[in-house]
Amino acid sequence: MSNPVAADVQGAGRAWRWGWRWWVPTLAAGSLLVMNEISQLLGTLSTGGHFSYDMGALTGPPGLLPVDPGERIDAIRAWTAWAGQASPDASSGEAHLAGWLALHLALDFVFFAPALAFGLYKLLHRVLGLRKEQGTSRAVPCPDGLVKVLVLLYLLADLAETATTGGLVHAGLSGGGGLSAWAWAVTVLSWFKWLALGAAVFLAVAVLVVDVLPVRLTRWFIRWQCGFSASTRSWTRHRVQLVAVACLAALVVLPGGGPLEQFPDIQRAWVHQGEDPFRAGDVVGPVITLLGLSLALWVAGRWALLDGEPGERRKAHGIVVPLTVFGATLLVVCCFWPVFSAQHWNQKFGALAIPLIALVTALAGLFVRGPGPAPGVVRPPTWNRGRVEGIGRALTIMPLLIASLGLVRSFARPVLLGSLVEGAGVSTGGLRFCFWAGVVLSLVVPPALHAFLWWWDRLLFGAADKAPTSGATSRRELVPMITGGVLLAVTASFGVLTAVDPLGWGSRLRTLGVLSLFLTTVVLLCAAFVRRAETRMPYRAFRALRFRSTPIWLPVLAVLVTQSMLDTTGVYHAVRLKAPGAAAPTPPPSFSSRAEFADWYEDAAKCRDGLPEEATGNALPMLFVAAAGGGIRAAYWTSSGMDRLTEASPCTTPSVFGLSGVSGGSLGFSAYALSGHAPGAGGDTPQDTAPGAAAPGARSGPAVEADPAAPARSREIVRRLADEDALAANVAALLYRDGTRAFHGMNRMLDQVVGDRASVFERAWERSWPGADNAWEKDYFTVTGHPPHGRDQAAAPGPVLILNGTDVRSGCRIAVSAHRTAGGATGDGGLRCRKAVVSRPASDPQFTTATVDALGYTDPADCRTDDAGLRMSTAAHLSARFAYVSPSGTMYRCVPRGNGAGGDAERVAESVSSIDGGNLEGSGIAALLELWSAVEPAVADHNRRVGTAEGAGTRYVVPLLVFLDNHYSVETPEPALVPADELLAPSPV
Repeated sequence: MSNPVAADVQGAGRAWRWGWRWWVPTLAAGSLLVMNEISQLLGTLSTGGHFSYDMGALTGPPGLLPVDPGERIDAIRAWTAWAGQASPDASSGEAHLAGWLALHLALDFVFFAPALAFGLYKLLHRVLGLRKEQGTSRAVPCPDGLVKVLVLLYLLADLAETATTGGLVHAGLSGGGGLSAWAWAVTVLSWFKWLALGAAVFLAVAVLVVDVLPVRLTRWFIRWQCGFSASTRSWTRHRVQLVAVACLAALVVLPGGGPLEQFPDIQRAWVHQGEDPFRAGDVVGPVITLLGLSLALWVAGRWALLDGEPGERRKAHGIVVPLTVFGATLLVVCCFWPVFSAQHWNQKFGALAIPLIALVTALAGLFVRGPGPAPGVVRPPTWNRGRVEGIGRALTIMPLLIASLGLVRSFARPVLLGSLVEGAGVSTGGLRFCFWAGVVLSLVVPPALHAFLWWWDRLLFGAADKAPTSGATSRRELVPMITGGVLLAVTASFGVLTAVDPLGWGSRLRTLGVLSLFLTTVVLLCAAFVRRAETRMPYRAFRALRFRSTPIWLPVLAVLVTQSMLDTTGVYHAVRLKAPGAAAPTPPPSFSSRAEFADWYEDAAKCRDGLPEEATGNALPMLFVAAAGGGIRAAYWTSSGMDRLTEASPCTTPSVFGLSGVSGGSLGFSAYALSGHAPGAGGDTPQDTAPGAAAPGARSGPAVEADPAAPARSREIVRRLADEDALAANVAALLYRDGTRAFHGMNRMLDQVVGDRASVFERAWERSWPGADNAWEKDYFTVTGHPPHGRDQAAAPGPVLILNGTDVRSGCRIAVSAHRTAGGATGDGGLRCRKAVVSRPASDPQFTTATVDALGYTDPADCRTDDAGLRMSTAAHLSARFAYVSPSGTMYRCVPRGNGAGGDAERVAESVSSIDGGNLEGSGIAALLELWSAVEPAVADHNRRVGTAEGAGTRYVVPLLVFLDNHYSVETPEPALVPADELLAPSPV
């Protein structure tokens, strides 16, 4: 007879051994993240005469034959050339370069390559195991010994390649000879490595396609016809948890471009806020919600075991549940009738999508008949329970591991840069702490939590592969049920609070906390539905379609599609408008290039006249500044570039004639318009100027004076926007407002319009303004507009500011500007913006083509009022609505219906929908070139008069284009010309 104490000790030891095996995937994943950051850093290093290379130039596939190691040699030379120019101290750049390469090679040699070979062997061994389990003939000769040999050859070639790459790097950095020999050795070893890997993958694919898949598909088809489910399923019982963990990993830890780069950027910005006090809530919210998500995954894993359920499926009623959903939905509508009646009539139809689908399901259950699947055993067999329980335990740990690796990903790059950024005034103490905290937590938490969960499951429920005692049987059913119910009630309550106030609760929970809270609710709901579907026969309507269980996703998808088809108004994503005040400004006149140039020249020349003659010369620069997109990073770099540009000389500010931004660049220009440099925002009085006197280049625009507490520099304004509050509020509104509205279709609470995530995003920007007089809430056309030519000349005109968006339907540019760029007030509609225009009358000039003026689309959708305003935050966002982060913003213009005219004619709304301007043109230069084409004749006439009696005392005007990019500087030569691949030329590959 076995000793139970010894069995428990042996089981605990096995749990700890399995727990510490978490180190293998954790070290491999962490190494991959750091190696990826190093590779990206190397890809940004460039000097004149060399291309830029990432680490793939040394370790990437060499092609079909190892014929040319020249790329590896040039990569080493390019990096060493950069190291000599990286800093005034050449040794610092060389030390950093050597450290990056050594760390990359060490991580690859010690952790990543062995872990990858081990994972490859386990995968191939599993493929051969599947074939062995089937007991069928083996058409592909692939013994287990051959798999071991191929994996061992791959590992040895990989390790030898890494070691030889180290010799290549040492020879290149030390300037010694033999660089070509080392490069040839790396190339040959790399070829052998990829050859062994390709052979192993080819054998695995061949075994799957020839020996495994035909048999598996045949057996699956027979089970599908008979309606049976495989009792040996392990991973598919956890499909809900797998999807949740995959979503969390994709958003937090996996390297990605586009909007996925905003999360680590904002995390680094939060840690770098040196003058802001550390708030414990910034950490408590994410930690508590991550623990809640882990608990939800544990509950779902216990539910997957189907404890307490009978051995056969219960019969499902065909119409009771759908009719119950139908009646409950109608009851809710009746109880909240004032809210329902306040919706637009199209939105009322959309709100009925849930009862409509429930009614259709019930009717289908009455009239549709089918053989349906036979009842069968649904619980995992005793010998498979341990595997199912172990998978659930592993998934429980994943959220904390993902969050820890997310810290490693976010803070690896500034730690790698080290003194290179410290020399630029960046303190890396907090960044290093977060990085090493992520490393330590990722190594300590998984094994410790795994051992604790194993002990906890044994204590409450007994061994998974043994018959439970009477007390353990009830605990297996009741403990997960009670825990899941309480946790669902708590998370649903916080979800309601977050939907009501995404700004407040988003700032408390932070981005990771909001995401974890939402995933916790979704996991519990979906796991409960899946448990019910596993233990009951499918409804009649689904039985006729041969479903083995009720597909929960199908009615959910039907509700989403039905709601989107019934709700055709599209007013939910309408742009926020600012109600016109009693002293609303009159609409601006049509754009006059000569008048704009005359006002600009008068202001710029006046500033130059106040400077010493030797500092001015006889030329006057005319600056056209464009800024590309790139998220919050682009906004900060644009604002910093404008600060540096305008601080270089007191007369740089009046020399700027035009600004054109896209996406994040538009946000940076908007911050510049609100800073002390721009009209209407005030600014600091220079110390060498007496109080009350105007400094050279000072401007006083038409807007009200600035709040003294407001930041004077535009980069400070953007720095406040980079706080995580805005992103957290946006994610909260996306999940709890826009996501839930996709089901119920309503967006009004009585007379209160519920804003979408775009409006929440804008209000978060407005909350970042420190002063009482919020500049982000000011009217965009007032702040950036110009007084009519010849009037109020005490107010300087300021630059022509154009924020570029893109119309979703027509693909035309949407110009957000205080100037009419596309013609008069009644210019072409959004759907006719591509109409060919050969010439325009002098009374209706334009300087842009295929463009819609946002200035003409500021009417509400119901056409009850006219000419509302746009807040500064809304105008900046119109150009920066990146896909999925923000929805497209719909703007309306009310026109008479048909041929009606006059004030009594019925009016209808035409609309355009603005998304990110980078979808059309990502640099912002196109609009400036069109602006220059309009003003160039006036500049040419002026320059012809300089030096003549008519132009006495004037200066030459020299146009200059300034482009504020937000990527790393690249100084590489043009690539060599190679023949085009005609086979792939027609495809988008």
